[in-house]
Amino acid sequence: MKKFLYVAAMIVVLLPLSASAVFNEVGLESGTILNFPGNGLNYLVGSSLRGIQSFAVNDSANRFELGVTANSLFIMSSENKSTFTVTNNSCNGVSIECQSDKSVMTIDCSNGPSDHTIYIVPGAANTCSGTGSSGGNTGGGGPSGGGSQPPPPPPAAKPAVPATPATPAVPGVSAAKPAVPATPATPAVVFKSQLQQGSNNSEVKALQEKLQQLGFLAKDITPNGNFGPKTAEAVRKFQAANALAQVGFVGPGTRAALNGTPAVASTPAASAPASAPAATPAPAAGGAAVTFKSFMAVGSKNDEVKSLQIKLQALGFLGKDVTPTGYFGSKTSEAVKKFQAANGIDQVGFVGPGTRAVLNK
Repeated sequence: MKKFLYVAAMIVVLLPLSASAVFNEVGLESGTILNFPGNGLNYLVGSSLRGIQSFAVNDSANRFELGVTANSLFIMSSENKSTFTVTNNSCNGVSIECQSDKSVMTIDCSNGPSDHTIYIVPGAANTCSGTGSSGGNTGGGGPSGGGSQPPPPPPAAKPAVPATPATPAVPGVSAAKPAVPATPATPAVVFKSQLQQGSNNSEVKALQEKLQQLGFLAKDITPNGNFGPKTAEAVRKFQAANALAQVGFVGPGTRAALNGTPAVASTPAASAPASAPAATPAPAAGGAAVTFKSFMAVGSKNDEVKSLQIKLQALGFLGKDVTPTGYFGSKTSEAVKKFQAANGIDQVGFVGPGTRAVLNK
């Protein structure tokens, strides 16, 4: 049987190999779309890949096979909201997040065991229900014998109404200089990594300092660079105030909000720093406001894609000679990349949570 590997540039590569099709680390990159023959559904490889040794579609065993090392990071999502069963796993950082428009699996082997192969079996469509994240369906059998995963976080509370954000950047138009908080000044830190419980580095310390500054982390907690339960709780409060899924870790959407103009806690954990009120954004051209809710990539076709094309034209990222049809093609993908570049988002060419958050401002 032939397996099809769809890449964002719409190049189809056929890799027949008796019972499985193997994709090496060069071919498996952010934005790769994989078709799983067991259920006929497509799966999108996310950003921030790290240390992937091999990847295979095992036809006879009806599963994906992921070769990892002690510092690997792998993210995969399904807009069909199928769940994932993970076995032969010795990494302790496995989570499955059921969002409103897709399911997201993250396997993080930071400080994990030696090289081994993890088995991933995607389920049928719409088997991932509810919102929030869990430890996933995992099983032992790896080099260290496996082990239980941490319990899932409590159900996400209804997010607070975010503060009025700034208008997304428009090409050729200088953005208004944001108001500067009275005390203290926000440090110029750009967050680039996925941060979660167990992470321990200088970027975590900068995150803790910013959360304290915004009023989400108590002042009696000393920033030490170790991502623990109190930091996770502060991240959830930040996500709630910025209309993000309250998952308690820092992914692409949360990074975009942290690196942009985040909301300040309405009821801070301790004495909150003074903050100037956010300026009311100028109304966007292109008619009534549209709230984007779905994952959109090359091949998507619906009314939300058409609204996206109209907004990108109004903001100057999509040429006026392109007629909004509702079909997400290469020109729409290129316009999305320009929008992402102008707003400090990874230029992946598809619309995920981080890009939606900025589009909906």
